Amino acid sequence: MSTSAIETYPLAQSVEFTDDDLIVSLVDGRKITVPIIWYPRLAAATNAQL
Repeated sequence: MSTSAIETYPLAQSVEFTDDDLIVSLVDGRKITVPIIWYPRLAAATNAQL
């Protein structure tokens, strides 16, 4: 059996931060949210740096 797969890479449309999360919005409408604590350099950054 053969299948054909079309591989596409998700493209970021925007990035935003809350006090606790990093949120990446993709062009296909999905949003990926991860705890900012997973990224120590971002967790230590000021609002201006973010």
